[in-house]
Parts: sequence; C-alpha cells; structure tokens
Amino acid sequence: MGDALWFELGEDLGRFSINEFCLITGLNCVGSTHLPVVEIRLMSRYFSNVRGVTREILELQMSNSKFDNDDDAVKLSLLYIVFCIPLSNASSVKIDPKYFALADNLDTFNEFPWGVLSWEATRAAICSTVENRISSKRRQKKNLDKSRYSIAGFAQALLVWAYETSPVIASKFTTNYEHALLRMMSWTTADNVRFDDVLAAFATVGESKLKCVVLTPTEEELKNPCIARLFLNLPKAQPQLPPPKSSVPRPSTDTNSEWWEFQKEIRTEVASLNKKFENLKKEQKQSNKLLRRVLKMLSANMSEKGQGQPHTAHEDAENDNNKVNIVEEELNEGEANAKAEPFVEEIAEDEAMPDLEKGVKEEEVGKVIIPDQDLSILDEPANEDSIGALVIPKKKRARLSRHGQWQSGRTTEIGSPSKAPSNLIYVFPLGLTDQPPEQTLEEFREWIKAGVLKRTSPGKRPPRYGVKHDTLSERHDLGFMLVDKKNWYYELATSPVWLWDDHIDVVFYYLRKKSKQFTELKQRMVITVDTFFTAKIRSLWRIHQSSPAKFDWASCESILKIMTGVQVQSGSSWFDVNTLLIPVNLADLKHWVLVKLELTSWTIEVYDSLQHEGPPNARVREGLECLAMFIPMLAERINLFNVKKREPPGIHPIPVTIMKDIPKQANGGDCGMFTIKYAECLLEGRDVRYWVNAERMQLYREWLACFFWLHTRRKIEKTYKSDDER
Repeated sequence: MGDALWFELGEDLGRFSINEFCLITGLNCVGSTHLPVVEIRLMSRYFSNVRGVTREILELQMSNSKFDNDDDAVKLSLLYIVFCIPLSNASSVKIDPKYFALADNLDTFNEFPWGVLSWEATRAAICSTVENRISSKRRQKKNLDKSRYSIAGFAQALLVWAYETSPVIASKFTTNYEHALLRMMSWTTADNVRFDDVLAAFATVGESKLKCVVLTPTEEELKNPCIARLFLNLPKAQPQLPPPKSSVPRPSTDTNSEWWEFQKEIRTEVASLNKKFENLKKEQKQSNKLLRRVLKMLSANMSEKGQGQPHTAHEDAENDNNKVNIVEEELNEGEANAKAEPFVEEIAEDEAMPDLEKGVKEEEVGKVIIPDQDLSILDEPANEDSIGALVIPKKKRARLSRHGQWQSGRTTEIGSPSKAPSNLIYVFPLGLTDQPPEQTLEEFREWIKAGVLKRTSPGKRPPRYGVKHDTLSERHDLGFMLVDKKNWYYELATSPVWLWDDHIDVVFYYLRKKSKQFTELKQRMVITVDTFFTAKIRSLWRIHQSSPAKFDWASCESILKIMTGVQVQSGSSWFDVNTLLIPVNLADLKHWVLVKLELTSWTIEVYDSLQHEGPPNARVREGLECLAMFIPMLAERINLFNVKKREPPGIHPIPVTIMKDIPKQANGGDCGMFTIKYAECLLEGRDVRYWVNAERMQLYREWLACFFWLHTRRKIEKTYKSDDER
C-alpha cells in the first residue's frame, strides 16, 4: 500500500501514511483493488460514441442528457464524485472503464477499497511534486521566489493531517470541532489565510517548541468499520522507522525567529525586484513601439508629399451588408478625442535606424503631441526635435452604411438622457454553458410571438412582423450595431431561419471582447474577425487574379489595418495572437463555415456543419482559395512571418484541412449557429464533438437572442456609462 511519507518539523518528524490517511478520511483502506473484465453497460449506453471518458465528458453527459432511470443517474453521479474528490485529477485524464462496471453494482461499489486507490494517488502526487520541485532543470526555468504545488488525489487529507500533527500552528488560523464524526470534517480554515500568515505562526511559536502529534484512533473512531478494519483486524506489521535526518545544516532559530523574518524580507525584496523588472520590460517595449510608429508615419508623410493631395478611397465589398465608404477629406470635428492609430509595420527592435540617430532629444522620447491636423497632410516637414514622440492625428470621419465601427473609444453614455448615468459595467454573458433565467426566457418568448405575421411575403429577407410591431420604440445598442427592428431577434432566435452577416458580426464582436476580458482566455491568444474581412479579401483576390502585375497594394490598406488591430472593433494585432477564427459565407453554397487559421503553424482548419459527399468538399476548398492564397501575401506586407519566425510559403497556399467527425446540422438553416458554437468551443479550448449538440440548436438560438435582448434592455432601463462597449 505504499511507504509512509515523513515530514521534518522543527526538531521532530511527522509521519503521513495510509493509517493517518484512513483516520482522517474514514475511507475503506483494506482490500484488493483488482477488478475483473466484464461487460460495461453504462459505457455502451451513454458513451458509445466516445473513445475515452474523461471527467469533463462525464460532467457534460450528466448535465445535458436524459437518463433511462434514476438508478443510472445516481450511479454516474457517485462515480463523478469519486473522481472529483478522493481521486481528483486533471479533467482531461481518462477514467478506467472498469469503474463504470463497478458503479453499475452499488453494493460492490460501496464495499470497494476506494481509500487504497486514493492514498496511492495522493502519495504518488506528493512525491512527484517534490521531485519536480527540487529538479535542477526545472528550478533553472522557474522563479525561485515562488513555490507552487499542484497535488492530485485527495489533497485535502494532507492539509487536515498537517492540522492534526501541528495543532499549535493550526490554531493560529483554523477552528477545530472535536464533536465531528470524521477528522476531515472537524477543521475549518479562516478566510484569506496567506503564506506570510503561516510563516508568522511558525515564528511566533519558535522552532524549538514545535512537536509532531502522533495520530491514534479513539474508541469512538474504532466504531467506524473502515477504521476498525485497518487498525484491529489486520495483523500488526513492523513499525515503520523514520528515514535518517538530512545532513544538510539548517540555520539555528530561537523564539524570536530572526531567521523567519529574514526569509520573509528576502521574499518581499525578490518579489519587488521582479515587479520592477517586468515594468522596465514593458516600458522598453512601449518605447520601441512608439519609435516604430514614428518611422512609419514619417515614411507615409514623405510618400504623400511626392504623390500630391490625398484622394477619396471607396472600398466596396462584394456583399451589400459590408459596404464601407470612407471620405478622407472630411474631418470629424465631433470626435477630437477619438483614437486613430496609423498602420504599423513591424520592425526588428535591434534594427539600426540611422535616420533617427541625429537630432533626437532624450527628454522628448515618449512625449505625446496632438496636432491640429492629420500628420499625413502637414504642410511642413516634421521637426527633428520631435522625432521619438508619438503624434496622434485627428480622427477622420467614416461614413458607414451599416455599423458605427469608428465611433469614439472613450466612455459612452447609454440610455435615456433623462436618467442619471451610473458607473455600472455589465459584461455580456456569452458562454458555452450560460443560459438565461427561465422567467426571463419566457418573457422573451412572449415578446417574440407578439405580432408575428401568419404569412410572410417572398423576398431575400422577408419581414416577420407588421410595421407597428417590427419597429422598436428605442434602438437597441449592441456595440457593433444599433438594432431598430424586432425582426432581427426573430431571425436569430428561430431555427432554421438563416443567420445574416449582422448576426454573425455581433456575436463575433462579443467573442472578441470575451477573449480580452478573461485572463484565462486572453492567455490562449485567440481572436476573431467580422464578415467584412472575408468579403474584402475575396474582392481584392479577384482583382489580383485578373492582373497580378498591375495590382495596387494601396487598396489593401483597410485589410492591413485589420491585421494590425487598428480598423476593427475590440481587435488585436496579429503579432500578438496565435489563432484566428474567421466566419466565412460560401456564396455559391449559401452556407456558413468557420475557418481556424493557426498563425504559428500556418495551417487552416475548416469546421463545416453541412454533410458533404464528394464534389461539395471541392467547392468548399475553392471558396476558401482566396484566404489560403492571399493572406500569406498580406502577411508578408506587414513582416508577419519574420516576427512569428516562420518561413514565407511563397507561391504555395496555406494547407487546408476540412475537419471530420464533428457535429453536423439537421436542417438547411442552422449553419450560422453551428459556426457560432464552433467558435465558442475553439475560443475556450473545448472539443466541439462534446460541446455542440445539433438537437439543441433551437435552444442555443433562443438563449443567445434572449441574452442580447436582456443586455440591451438593461442598458436602456438602468442607464449607465460603459467604457467596455466600444
């Protein structure tokens, strides 16, 4: 059953073995853990399409599926509890199928020695953690001022053992309830206990007074059959002797514990130095970024001086929903504070910049200058003394046929002007498992049903309501667009009604925000784009194909700004992310698919919800040719391959893989919702096979539309300022 673990505490040694583990947990720690190979009914009934069941899949199956009977629900629930607490491990670790057969017989399940498995898993995890901690290679890679341990198995048992063994120390920040049936249940820890508090407790007691309490069962505990079976029914083994003490000299400490105080000061000082170092790195990175921007703006200024006056650029995407006409001569006087970052071309930080070496004043570096007009139309050349300062031009007015994408990035008052705005920030809830309250969902359903036409007129996008019911009394602000028609919610909430570009764009806008709002998602470095990106690339690619030699790369400026995170709401630069999620409307097939572009490996994965056989797959690849061929060319224009340390593919397209064995749609109109669910899964690092269910598409659509409706209603009724919406 494994050897005991010995911990040195002051001048004494404390033992943590299966005996102490049994006393603390009360689990059955006697018996064989061998299980015969039998037919596994629960696996074949509820997990027939899964190769290996993990705790995550088990949880998902329990929350989303209906059981044949209550007994099966109880059996799988017990198994889930076992692998969440006494046998806790990473959620991705597969569960041995034999345990499903064991759970099918509750009597055998209850008599099984789970304590033996839990002890062995806990002991192995502790040993592995300590060995990894003292490994010289790992210590060289990690900060030595931070100690972090991750223990699988039953880690709570080790904590309670520490309390039981050192009650003098534990009393400083815990409470003991002696009347509890199990020692596991007799301790509670105070809130907000820090590592410094534990050090202070040792310093107060003094190392010379630290003694380890030997745990022995009481008469009351021996009434527990699991504890009695271990301590009374088995023959007494030879007592386990502690290992020899370490020969490494330890610093002497007294009651005042100057050594503990010294250790605390060292940790504080090291943490402070690390923080200062990180701040210096950020400042250096920001300074380099400012200098690169100045270089690009000066280059653009000189180029325009040679070409004459600026011209009007009209960028017409193929899709009517994606028309954006930008008039460069008309300045936006009402948005003087808007942030307009120029397109930035990445330049290596160590690259020599001879033109900037002369005339640069040290005190001017990092200074912000706001001129009265755009830098690109200045009548006089830039002063050498201002080189190294970031120049922010005034915002140009963007006339949009659809969205307010270029509105101010500053705080925006939302709601009726008659109400006093408050500083409430409400994050839109968009998640795989989120669902609105039942009462709210019923209210939304009644609102959607009110005024629906019995018959709809034919057309590309027919109205579902009369004018009286369709026009909203107050426009709903969804950040990316203002919704003024109730028909928009009906289309989103109803299967199999087709989802349009504006539905996809709003959802992907909130997915981009979500990837920035949550630290764990931000670390995944995944970002999304809107449908304008694909439509514009498709249009430019056709022009490039017709005449590659005469192609005007200046027409790609809007796309390059999207790639650098400038010309897209809540966008990020491609230099700062690894994965891109692109919604693509295949016009020939009238079908939505999701494209996952990996910027590190330069591969494309296509998530297609439609069942294809033979030729349609070729049509999908043909529809994505513009992305596979044109994106590498654009990446070379902004020096992305050098920054990502990848070789440019040259004339070869990005390899395209159409993903197999993924959930497929059951009708002809849910492809847009499948694209949204695929994107949610990939953003959160989930497996689409287990988190997307074709049978629940109507629910998914209702939930999503209800959340948008609730979100806009809160903004109208509660009235608040949001610096998070634009």
